[in-house]
Amino acid sequence: MYCRRPVRWVNYNIPGSDIRNTNVVYDRAFSAFSLSQPSEYHWENILEPGDVFYFSGVTPAVSKYVEDTVRSALKYCKENDIQVICEKNVV
Repeated sequence: MYCRRPVRWVNYNIPGSDIRNTNVVYDRAFSAFSLSQPSEYHWENILEPGDVFYFSGVTPAVSKYVEDTVRSALKYCKENDIQVICEKNVV
């Protein structure tokens, strides 16, 4: 997944009323999560056989670093027969 502009990490709730729905704006750019490197995650210490790795479909779009981190997790899961669940955020 690629995003043209950085996705930010702060969430803004704009309450709606009557027929106007509530809006949520996600502001994730420059968060600690978006700047974390794949090398910071030691999957052999995080995941064990029988675990499930769950991630949201929007997660890889947070930043290139996060995309690389998800790819490394998926590679580890495949090599170690760990179940993966991806929630695609489809409305």
